[in-house]
Amino acid sequence: MSLEFEAASLDAVVGLYSVIHLPRPEQKVIISRIGEWVKPGGYLLINLGGDDNPGSYEDGWLGGDRMFWSAFDKKTCKELVEAAGFELLEANIKQDLKDAPFLWILAKKSREV
Repeated sequence: MSLEFEAASLDAVVGLYSVIHLPRPEQKVIISRIGEWVKPGGYLLINLGGDDNPGSYEDGWLGGDRMFWSAFDKKTCKELVEAAGFELLEANIKQDLKDAPFLWILAKKSREV
């Protein structure tokens, strides 16, 4: 959450299997900040949780420590990306091998926010 870039300085942002490990309030913030960082006409490729999850943990995930996940429902996820100034080009749920659904979004920055 401490990551900083200058406004409209990035052509694209790719965030895979990362935002889902933030609490939902922080997900809202980081998606909004990504909207500030990406230039108009730039792109966002991101995957978010596919099911509403206010927050959950799994102990010993991949043989390691305790892992945290959270997600909004897919409608809210799409709205957050659009509110950050992006036009959705693709937004599809894909099932992970462990049966976890993810919302994959490809979006184009359409305006300044």
